[in-house]
Amino acid sequence: MSTWEEFKRTRPKFYNIEVAAVETLASSLRDGVECKVADEFESGIDNVAFKVIFTDEIKWICRVRAQRENHSVAFASAKLNSSVATMRYVKSNSSIPVPAVYAHEARNTRPGLGSGYIVMEWISGSEVDPDDIPDIVEQDEKQVYEQLAFVTTQLWKLRFDKIGPLYENDLGQTYVGPFVDEQGNSSGPFDTAVEYFKFKVAGIRTTFNDFLNKNPELSDSEKRRARTICSLYEKVASELSDHDYGTFPLTHGDLGTHNVLFERDEDGQLQINGVLDWDYAHASAWPDFGQFPTLLEIDWPSLEAGQYSSLALDSLRHQQKLYLCGVRKYEDTTRLDGYPLLSEIIDTAAVRVSEFILLYSNPRDEVDVPLLLKYIREWRRDWKDE
Repeated sequence: MSTWEEFKRTRPKFYNIEVAAVETLASSLRDGVECKVADEFESGIDNVAFKVIFTDEIKWICRVRAQRENHSVAFASAKLNSSVATMRYVKSNSSIPVPAVYAHEARNTRPGLGSGYIVMEWISGSEVDPDDIPDIVEQDEKQVYEQLAFVTTQLWKLRFDKIGPLYENDLGQTYVGPFVDEQGNSSGPFDTAVEYFKFKVAGIRTTFNDFLNKNPELSDSEKRRARTICSLYEKVASELSDHDYGTFPLTHGDLGTHNVLFERDEDGQLQINGVLDWDYAHASAWPDFGQFPTLLEIDWPSLEAGQYSSLALDSLRHQQKLYLCGVRKYEDTTRLDGYPLLSEIIDTAAVRVSEFILLYSNPRDEVDVPLLLKYIREWRRDWKDE
């Protein structure tokens, strides 16, 4: 593994992150107790996580955000503040194990600490991916997906009256606020699922228009196809109000074994010890919430094109079944206030249609219009193309 200095030489966005600055910050937060940053670190697209070890053997994690020229200060600040607010809310209102937050700064100006940081509790455990462990026993696989289902059902019970990311006010109270894009533009929060999906489609329309303007050499048929896709998405969004019951569940946004730490309990059972990376969490529309966790999703265009091997597809279906069994095990079946059961929402026709808007919106990728219409008609038998 490369050292931190070697790593950041090839990644300019991390240039303003220094190990010494992290150590100085952590020590100051504990009245001068000395500490060292471990050699190992974890990096993502926009963040790096350092393990801080104090002389009294206390361990923390310092997660520092990179500085990116195409990211506005407002965007970076909103992302970090929302992540902190969500972790605090989930920790206080559910049984999901989430790191305690000790300090954070969303608009950092100190050299060596990037564009902002979160100092939080270190949680022991390791990632577990059943696909990468050839000798994993059947009970372990079952436990992994049941535990993911436990997290989902806990989030399902956290309801809000609007759709949007969570933030905290000056009194530490949680509220649903706007989505902020990379340019710093705010949208929402939204009162209905239709408003939310219209917002997502407006972004798709902007992306497609930029694509058409930058590629004047495209044929007339390619241009018509792009406009057809946008118009179709807009019509779908205006009617995608399934399961819009007035309050909305909290979604993690990137739930999967890659963001979960497991440990074995005294009986040898794998148990979730920590759920990490809440950057994409938000109160969500039900069709958004009803998607399978990230690593269990089926790519519908690839499936229809026959690009899954029977072995891979069987394995994925098996894992989905284990997850759904876990959902039925942990979900609240009392149907309070008329809310739908989670197991009745996951992977429904409305969810599959919403996935096209949420996942298949890159104009450079082939969006199969007939395939989209096929899923739309499974959702709405009375659908008219006009």
